[in-house]
Amino acid sequence: MRERLCTRAADWAVLGGRSTLSLDGSNGGNGMALRWQDTLPAWWSFAWRSVLYGLVGGFVLGAVAGAIAGASGHLEKARLWGAVAGYIAGVALSTVAFRQAVDGHLRRLAALADRAV
Repeated sequence: MRERLCTRAADWAVLGGRSTLSLDGSNGGNGMALRWQDTLPAWWSFAWRSVLYGLVGGFVLGAVAGAIAGASGHLEKARLWGAVAGYIAGVALSTVAFRQAVDGHLRRLAALADRAV
């Protein structure tokens, strides 16, 4: 199933913007209809968590790294070190946000998949 995710996204892209993707088995699916009202809450849960965690974590780690660089006499590299630390925090915390979003919506999405089978 994991190897088919990319083909499913590509198949949806050629559907011309329809709001329902019916995976009838011809493209490796199991006949489950993915509707916007089913997927949008999970995506939104991930999106707001990722932005919020990235902003807070990036600000904190970026400020700490920039302060350390400035205090150690490398003021010209403070901006670079702060940016790198901020990006690392943003990526790391977006994985936490993804995990929390999946945990919050997995039961409902699994129930939809069970009904489709």
